[in-house]
Amino acid sequence: MKFIIDLDLERKVARWPEGKGVEIPLRPFFGEMGVAPAPRYGRVTSQYPLEYGGNLIIKNWWRETTLYLPVSHPGALFQQATVIGAQGDGEADTTGD
Repeated sequence: MKFIIDLDLERKVARWPEGKGVEIPLRPFFGEMGVAPAPRYGRVTSQYPLEYGGNLIIKNWWRETTLYLPVSHPGALFQQATVIGAQGDGEADTTGD
């Protein structure tokens, strides 16, 4: 099943499709952030966070939040992904997207 959600950016809400009258307040944040891991890790996944970052889906991280990550490579190679428009409290299966 596929839905197209209407975003009202002026009011900062998402409207559920098919005119059901449901609106969800938008509070976007990045769910995944990290730097290149130390070489000892080899190839990694972002599904589980470690000291270099990863799946950091915490809805209360906002503009005032500071994230410190260790730098193991010149330039750190910072990456962020998974922009989330709104989320409730927690994740049931490590993928709250």
